[in-house]
Amino acid sequence: MSFVLGQRADRPDLERFPKVARLHELAGRGLPVPPGVVLGLDQAQASLDPQASLDPQAKGGADEARAWVTSQLAAGARLIARSARTLEDSETHSGAGPGMSVAGITNLHGLAGALALIEINARTLADDGPVGAHTLMLIQREIDRRALLVAVRGSAADDRFYVEVHGPDAGPEPLAEGRSPSWAGPLAEWPDESRAKVEALAERVAAERCGAHGSDLEIVVDPAGEPWLVQARPLTVPLHPSWPSFLQAVEAEGQREALRGRLTLDGEHNPAPLSPAHAWAMRRLAELRPGQAGDPVILAGWLYVRALVRDLGDAGGSVDSPHTALAWLRDEALPQARLALEQFTERLTAARPLGELLAAAEGLFAAMIDDYVTRLVPARRAALARLGGAEALARPLTPEGQPLTLREREDFLDVLPAVWDIASPSLADLLADEAPRARPGAALPLDELAAASWLGEWDDHLFALGLAPLRRLWLHAGERLGLGEERVFLLGGDELVALDADAQALGDDEARDDLLHDRAQRWLAQHELAPPTRIVDGHPLPHPVGGQLRGLAVGEPFAGPVVQRRDLRDLLSDPPPAGTVLCIPALTAQAAVALERVGVRAVCTEYGGALAHGVLMARELGLSALIGCRGCTQVAEGTQVRVDTRARRLVL
Repeated sequence: MSFVLGQRADRPDLERFPKVARLHELAGRGLPVPPGVVLGLDQAQASLDPQASLDPQAKGGADEARAWVTSQLAAGARLIARSARTLEDSETHSGAGPGMSVAGITNLHGLAGALALIEINARTLADDGPVGAHTLMLIQREIDRRALLVAVRGSAADDRFYVEVHGPDAGPEPLAEGRSPSWAGPLAEWPDESRAKVEALAERVAAERCGAHGSDLEIVVDPAGEPWLVQARPLTVPLHPSWPSFLQAVEAEGQREALRGRLTLDGEHNPAPLSPAHAWAMRRLAELRPGQAGDPVILAGWLYVRALVRDLGDAGGSVDSPHTALAWLRDEALPQARLALEQFTERLTAARPLGELLAAAEGLFAAMIDDYVTRLVPARRAALARLGGAEALARPLTPEGQPLTLREREDFLDVLPAVWDIASPSLADLLADEAPRARPGAALPLDELAAASWLGEWDDHLFALGLAPLRRLWLHAGERLGLGEERVFLLGGDELVALDADAQALGDDEARDDLLHDRAQRWLAQHELAPPTRIVDGHPLPHPVGGQLRGLAVGEPFAGPVVQRRDLRDLLSDPPPAGTVLCIPALTAQAAVALERVGVRAVCTEYGGALAHGVLMARELGLSALIGCRGCTQVAEGTQVRVDTRARRLVL
């Protein structure tokens, strides 16, 4: 049985296919749904076969579908064949359903090929029985796209629509391919003349077909600026299930005012709450370099920034080439930073006041930030802009010798921390490696892309050398004040200075111990929070499009049981068995050493984007990976999964 979308449907099993049923209902109510016909997969293959002829006596309206299709093709329209599985996009099943779509169809032969592909895909998903019993076809006119918007909104009264926008050059399937949007933010701020029409359509759909947890819509804007609804799903879980507990923790610390403006979680570098010591250092950095360090904001222990590091620095004026910046880094900046660290370490042996030592450590850290932001970041950003942006990094690199993500790492294991926190031990501490070795500088790459990529790896060596004086100061203070290595990182720098001047500055021994105990418990509780990746004026924004268990893909598909590790320290102390899929919050620059040592072959990270270390690292180490795969760290240990790098999803 077939029928025209939005018209009378003599199909009693339509509700088994919620994706189609919902679009059919909305089209019947006059919403702008692209016109199309609906029929079973088996029926579509039979009636739309290029060799078949029209049969006026055919049952179930198959010829009605064929007549509609041929009329659209004769008029020069392109078609899209969309399949829907039973129960796909229901109130309880994932909105990112397994149905396959094939776009750009211009003739019956192309349609027949599309149906054949869809049948193959359907057979891999069918449990038993005929494929046609599980798959329904929706064949629609393909709308010329000026923009594709994904719009999501929760069910709370004050929730707003948030959108991610893909332009006409983003490819035929930007969502399935995990492409980065050209614009993202609240729909009310989308700077486009079609915004009012899109808002009106989104509000109407949400009012008529909103799930218990909210709506997930896909809207195409045609060249004339008219919006078309191509998908309407109910959210199967709350859009921000963890927000109430996170907000409660923020308010308990009196930080509600800090939620103003735009904030981005720095999950790629700090995928865990900061130690109180590192949180204090970040707040001090914001004071010492206002507007020059990303404006770090600590919310319930988690590090947010108002500007991403890669966007800092003055893009105007003279900017070094990546080769010049690399040479300066190798020949001047890194040796000078190493010497400064050695000289500072020697000062710790003298009986100098902690206030003086803290000022010196802060000076070294701030000077490193200045070099990092004003010289290294602009050089890499300018090079990548010339080479095509983030997509340039997806091109294969064939460096001679070691992969870029490993090159010269051995020389900095004593300062590269397991996580970017002054409370974190170094990789040398965890690996029991020898001290760094002095050797001739490495030959720099000639290729500009390789140089820009290498710069993105080596700048972490400079950052580590600038951060190391602070860690060594805290360790020195812990010994000097009798606090020990664990408890000293529960205090801020000002408190260390105060205790150095007066042992009772934080109260008597009992009061001080209570304070440290409370901070340790709060830090532990902060690890249980699930912070939103972005916040705008006190409202959490959803994770980037792609949904749960989807990410940027690298390498070949891989299957195995999940192993969960919290960080590199956890990974090195408990290496996963061979054949497993490692799920970890993020892959920082230091991770390449750990991954090579323990022999990981497949990895999924919670955080990370196209410019993250994890992408280059996974490609160079030959890993199967999904970077920025939201929800992967919540998958139960031992769960059998498939890292489907072709579909860019983690399949349970």
